Amino acid sequence: MNGKILFTLTLLFGVSHCERLNRHVRHYELLSYNTHELHAKHERSRRSVDALQEVELDFEAHGRPFQLRLRQGAPYIAHNLILETDDGAAPYKPDFLYIGNLKDKPKSKVHGGITNGMFQGVIYDEDDEYHIEQAKYHLDEASLPDAESHSVIYKASDVTHPDNGGCGLNDRVSKWMNKIQNSRVDNDNKREKREANVNWQNVAHGASENKYTAPERTRRAVYNSENKACSLYLQADHTYTAHYSNDVSEVILNLNNHVSAINAIYIDTEFAHPNYETIRDINFFIKRIRVNGTTQQADASNPFRFPNIGVEKFLELNSLQNHDEYCLAYLFADRDFNEGVLGLAWVGSTGSTSGGICEKSSNFQGVYQSLNTGVVTIQNYGSTVASKVSHITFAHELGHNFGSPHDYPERCRPGDNPNTRSDGNYIMYASATSGDKRFNDEFSDCSIANMTAVIRENGGCFDRSDLPICGNLIVDGEEECDCGYEDQCDDQCCTAATCMLTPNAMQCSPSQGPCCTLGCQFANVTLCRAQSECSISSYCTGYMAGCPASQPKADGTECNEHTQVCEAGECQKSICTKFGLEECFCANAENTELDEACHLCCQNPNSSATCLSSRDIGVMQDHVRMYGKDAQEGTTDVKVLYQMPGAPCNEYQGYCDVFYKCRNVDSNGPLSRLTNAILNPELYSNIAAWIQANWWAAVLIVLGVIIFMGLFIKCCSVHTPSSNPNLPKARSVPGAATLRRRRSQGARPAHSDIPMA
Repeated sequence: MNGKILFTLTLLFGVSHCERLNRHVRHYELLSYNTHELHAKHERSRRSVDALQEVELDFEAHGRPFQLRLRQGAPYIAHNLILETDDGAAPYKPDFLYIGNLKDKPKSKVHGGITNGMFQGVIYDEDDEYHIEQAKYHLDEASLPDAESHSVIYKASDVTHPDNGGCGLNDRVSKWMNKIQNSRVDNDNKREKREANVNWQNVAHGASENKYTAPERTRRAVYNSENKACSLYLQADHTYTAHYSNDVSEVILNLNNHVSAINAIYIDTEFAHPNYETIRDINFFIKRIRVNGTTQQADASNPFRFPNIGVEKFLELNSLQNHDEYCLAYLFADRDFNEGVLGLAWVGSTGSTSGGICEKSSNFQGVYQSLNTGVVTIQNYGSTVASKVSHITFAHELGHNFGSPHDYPERCRPGDNPNTRSDGNYIMYASATSGDKRFNDEFSDCSIANMTAVIRENGGCFDRSDLPICGNLIVDGEEECDCGYEDQCDDQCCTAATCMLTPNAMQCSPSQGPCCTLGCQFANVTLCRAQSECSISSYCTGYMAGCPASQPKADGTECNEHTQVCEAGECQKSICTKFGLEECFCANAENTELDEACHLCCQNPNSSATCLSSRDIGVMQDHVRMYGKDAQEGTTDVKVLYQMPGAPCNEYQGYCDVFYKCRNVDSNGPLSRLTNAILNPELYSNIAAWIQANWWAAVLIVLGVIIFMGLFIKCCSVHTPSSNPNLPKARSVPGAATLRRRRSQGARPAHSDIPMA
């Protein structure tokens, strides 16, 4: 079917549950389907050479049908991903991750994966957001109605975030962080050793010890506005791996779902600041993953092996590793921290305070730490939180790394105002959010302003993203069209939010090329590319949106004002070749009577001694007479074929200007020449030699300068006032009194007949 194999699975439900899944999800439904059949279809898709092969998944839930169209893809995982496990580190390409959309829903998006015959992921529909997870992570087997019920699906609007806990950044923790962040030692000559075991660090990064004991803090790189991607190093604590039954694929799938979820938020955020240009399309990609298996719990070199570690210590242990190669490094766990804390991260800053994105390992209080880190746990008061809660927690902690504190003042906390409470609070709100309000998945203006400033100052480690960016007016990747951002798109054939064709688009979108009409149809026999000097006109064919490639004109067609000829549709050969010659450089003006350096010159093949101006070559006389210009040497009755302005001359040592003069290029520049002239030792040697030969003249010059300065001081001193009463009164400068009198008269007010009171 057009190169695609479509697999359809009809999912039949035995029971539709309406009760709460846990404290965080107030409504869910169960999914049951043949996992063996889905696994077989996934394996067939995985082995296919067709990268666009689809897995079609249809089911019903929450009173509506779902028609998923999935294709293998992991856009937020680096193509050179390194995976570290108990067996070591090696390149890894996950083939169980999928992206896609809902059929007939152009604005929808789907991301997730298929493991053990079950799909887990997120569906972003126009009306809501749906999460699919394995039931065993939330329900006991005894509570399931039958053995076939293996997955749960719930809406984001049915998620309630924890009433207590969430972010661990309170006043006490903030003071602890500030103390460390402001204790950096920039010049440490003692090269302190780290507290954490070096062998564990070397296993984690494959690096030597000196990498962790750099004596000086690395200067932050300058932010490049074209670089939008923040690289991530994600570690799974052994507790996190144990939660997923020590299945590496399950761990990677859930980590990828976290990154895909935060990208759905950050890519759509416009980072604006009054002093900066708006930044769009900030995204994250996974560069390295370390999965600590359950055997690591017994490894004495594992700093995370202890079961009872507070969240501050857990963050500190992550920071003791060197993460200079990454924008941010996060550690995921299944630990129940005190007070229900779900995450903690170092807050970025535009000042001298360390921490946040792109921060390099430095000496803090005698210990080297990387403060571009954070931690996230999926456990809250003894129960596993819903994936939606964990995704928002991750986005919140990343917001701290990007420089946002908790939202303040009141205008950035609309959920606290009775008049705007229905809109909810933003992502960086200090406490819990309900998850179903308008602003729960957005950043406030306060957060955006802080984050934009930090990106501008600290985002020097961002990478150039190879992701297709929806909204950049370029149809790339798996985009069907791209008409720009929603506020600039006027294309009725393209959906700006997803870069997919609208359901009403019959064939195409004008953003795909000039051969698509405004009515979303292919144009036919319409000029789409005018002819050039070396190619003929091109017309639309009626079966594609792009303009067909233009056919080249015959080789040897003259171009570029008859100084070159066409070859393979490009103006790239010298006119000399048309006469069986090859182009050469004429003699420099310094060595000839006339300046021929910018003449178009030719020679016999491989014979530099025959290089002559085309004016003097017999076989080219007619061509020069017809297309040449009047000579610039003052002889108006002579025609010359000149090089085009900007062409190289004098053996590539200069360029021809608009007056056909060869201007030699001075790589040093005038300032360098002046500096060299003043500091040239030869200059001072010449001066010394002149003084030795004309010592009497040098003596007269010195005496003359001394006499002149003495007379000057003597004449001016009589006019200089002094506070010494024993000295005569200073004389007035001749004419100064007259000048003052005139100024005084000019400052008097005009005569008035109005009587003074």
